[in-house]
Amino acid sequence: NRSNIRSSSNNDIQKSRLNELAGHRSSVPEDVTASVINDKYNYVDRSWSSAFAGDLPVVPNESNQMPLSNSWLSLPHVVVNGMTNCGKSSLINHCLKWSYAAKASSVPGKTVSIDFYCVNNSFVLVDLPGYPDPDKTAYMGVMKDWEARWEMLVMTYLQMCANGEYDLRLFLHLQATMNKCSNMSINFMAAAKEMDLPTLLILTKDDQLRNPHKERNFYVDRIKKDLKYDGPHLHYSVESSLPNSRKARRKLHRFIRTTVGSSGIEESRQILQKAWGGKRESVAAASDGKVIGKKET
Repeated sequence: NRSNIRSSSNNDIQKSRLNELAGHRSSVPEDVTASVINDKYNYVDRSWSSAFAGDLPVVPNESNQMPLSNSWLSLPHVVVNGMTNCGKSSLINHCLKWSYAAKASSVPGKTVSIDFYCVNNSFVLVDLPGYPDPDKTAYMGVMKDWEARWEMLVMTYLQMCANGEYDLRLFLHLQATMNKCSNMSINFMAAAKEMDLPTLLILTKDDQLRNPHKERNFYVDRIKKDLKYDGPHLHYSVESSLPNSRKARRKLHRFIRTTVGSSGIEESRQILQKAWGGKRESVAAASDGKVIGKKET
């Protein structure tokens, strides 16, 4: 009898959880939800902020009593990670076409928490605090804060993703194109590789290159060698007046749309592996509007 009661209770929780998600989705136009992420506008809620590892939200499920209002956390996660001042906040705002999502700043360590955004009630965009460059004295104060709590916060979240506690589909690792990779960045990529996170390297501030066609290969080769990374990459600029900037956003949207629409983290890994395929240039250069790694129907 007890097992029947428990089973009935679990079913009720699952039903309530699905109803909660359905209620959220109903507030977003159907065409926006269907597209996952939109090139014209996106519905974004700044839903959660965690400054300490102990503050990280728990996804409601049958085995816990967490509020069903947190059900949106079970949506697929897309993580944005990078060193301080690599253009992380600017990329988020440019990608979502929403200036409130993340406050861009020239002050090192401006982002002091992990911020969760529910985008179009289709996925959760997760903004990690930027890690400092230990070789620059301007970041010494940020370095102390990183070592004191942010490192544990970020690594705890990523480990929860690797353990399946969050439904991670895409890990965006940002690196300023013209900057050398710091030891912190190298260590971060090594940790992501050890956890087998589905990773896409984003090379930011592409508009600062004087001769993009000649310089890109040089910087890509140097960065990938330093990071010991052999996977897909994407050149990115937030200067919307440039055609390449708008094209880069469409490419990033396709990566997000395809991985969010996958069956889970394993298929997301396969999509990224297929997208790269050992080629020099990413297949994100495929014609606009297509879904990466999937055939047209």
